[in-house]
Amino acid sequence: MTKAPPIRLSPTDRILIIEDNPDDSYLLVRALADAGIDNPIDSCESIDLAIILLCQMAQDERLPGVIFCDLKLPGKTGFDFLEWRNAQTRLLSLPVVITSGSALSSDVQRATRLGAHAYFVKPLTTDDVKVILGDTDQENETAEVSAEQNTPRNEGVTPTIT
Repeated sequence: MTKAPPIRLSPTDRILIIEDNPDDSYLLVRALADAGIDNPIDSCESIDLAIILLCQMAQDERLPGVIFCDLKLPGKTGFDFLEWRNAQTRLLSLPVVITSGSALSSDVQRATRLGAHAYFVKPLTTDDVKVILGDTDQENETAEVSAEQNTPRNEGVTPTIT
């Protein structure tokens, strides 16, 4: 377990959700709303679509304030996304919260090594969101990080942001 400071979003910061399961995506959006977070939300069902969207967002100078990324997606994984993000100089400071249905310590460690801001087991609750994004009543709260593992796949060439 590692600790990470809460991510502070401005009211105009976008949130990107990378999740292939509509039910898990709905539960996360609901937890955000229940936590009082009403920032604009973009959603992608795959890493490839998220990379395309992030390249467009970077060109428009409107990168998200946080990314929630499922670990186990069809095709490329959350690990693959973290590796791609790490190769993009402009995105290195962009916090990525990995979400997963399981909590294998080897996955937590790998996600942490790859620079995940935090790792949470799904479904995320309102309290989890308050820990990740900060609770206005508790400004100095820290986020507990926990995680799990998967073998990343390299599938073709992906765009880069310079």
